[in-house]
Amino acid sequence: MDDSSSSTSENSAPLSFQKTSDDTALFTVRGEIDGDEMVAALSTVAGRAFEDKSIKNLLLDFSGLDYIFSLGLGEMISWYRQAVERGGRVFFFGESPRVAELLEVVGFKTLAEPAISREEAEKILRGE
Repeated sequence: MDDSSSSTSENSAPLSFQKTSDDTALFTVRGEIDGDEMVAALSTVAGRAFEDKSIKNLLLDFSGLDYIFSLGLGEMISWYRQAVERGGRVFFFGESPRVAELLEVVGFKTLAEPAISREEAEKILRGE
């Protein structure tokens, strides 16, 4: 397991990632993703994560996410597409009721797989 991680800045970053196994990365999304600057920050950090060609599975931790608008959701759909193109899966967990409703409205829940927790998603990926 690799402990490499990245974010746009220490505490204000909307996204950080950590490689949790040979082919899986944990993306932690937080704050309010409500403007072009925040979406650009998401894109930059995700781009760094996807430079590692071994990453195919994504775990999206939304427990610190307060709000996300359409461009941010579009960015997350692009992460889904990249993972699927690599033969991977995408799980999300920790979403608030407000974020859950937005994910439902845009159809994200039909793409990515909901999980109760990071641990549950990792078990599924291991085939347990």
